[in-house]
Amino acid sequence: MDKEKGVITTESLRRNAAVVGLQDFSGEEIAEMVKEGDLDGDGSLNQMEFCILMFRLSPELMSDSQA
Repeated sequence: MDKEKGVITTESLRRNAAVVGLQDFSGEEIAEMVKEGDLDGDGSLNQMEFCILMFRLSPELMSDSQA
C-alpha cells in the first residue's frame, strides 16, 4: 500500500510484488490488475476494491472462509 495515499497503487504493488506472490507478473500485468479492480476510476485500489478483486480472482477464498 502507498503509505501516503492509504491505497494500493500500481507503483506500490510493483514495489511489493514479491511479498504478495506476484514476482512473476510483468509491470503491465500489475497495472492491468489495478485497473481491473479500480471500481471508482481513481487509478488505485482502496480496501474494498482490493477485497472484491481478490475474491473475483480467487473464488476458492470464499469456499475456504465458509469452512
